[in-house]
Amino acid sequence: MTTPTPLPSGPRAYPRIKFVWGASKVIAAHWRLGLFGFYERIHGFPRSGLALSVRGLLSWAGVLAAAGYLAGAAAVTQWLQRDPYNRIGFADVVSWPWRREHVSRLRGEGLLA
Repeated sequence: MTTPTPLPSGPRAYPRIKFVWGASKVIAAHWRLGLFGFYERIHGFPRSGLALSVRGLLSWAGVLAAAGYLAGAAAVTQWLQRDPYNRIGFADVVSWPWRREHVSRLRGEGLLA
């Protein structure tokens, strides 16, 4: 039976987390993807603090949400293209939330064809 390893302790074990709005303008840290960065909270320990950029998080969330929406629209378009009489294209699927009547008319035309 092995002995359990002790949990690490000291200033480098668990960095302090700080939320900031303007990444490199607020804290001089080694920023990664504009989202998080390690900074020197305690002198002599260069990675003793972790800064999370709220603005970077919102930017990444917006970009990923838009990419996910377009990927979902592409998947729905591919699924609809299985029908040879389909008249709904990618642009119609993307604009589906605010042009429901138009998409319903296109689906009806495809069913009548």
